[in-house]
Amino acid sequence: MSEPSANGADPAAGQVTNASDAGLYAVRPYPDPGSVCQVIGESDATREFLDDAALLIGCPTQQRSAIADRMNEGARVVAQVRQWTLLSVPMR
Repeated sequence: MSEPSANGADPAAGQVTNASDAGLYAVRPYPDPGSVCQVIGESDATREFLDDAALLIGCPTQQRSAIADRMNEGARVVAQVRQWTLLSVPMR
């Protein structure tokens, strides 16, 4: 798996990193405006994970509860990019 970040914390430093530091393009928070997860747009790091039938989101890897919530809603993990976990969310 490759490695990017997008408003996720660096587990070693405990600091939040930006998606852009990892080669990710954060479009907006997901699912709500105050959410730590982000809708991720197309970039070199994400092209292979984009799907017309799903939304690509990224969550800081250390935010395990946010990732678990997304998975409970039907998302599946597709990649790890630096301190970010990428998930594919089926569109209904």
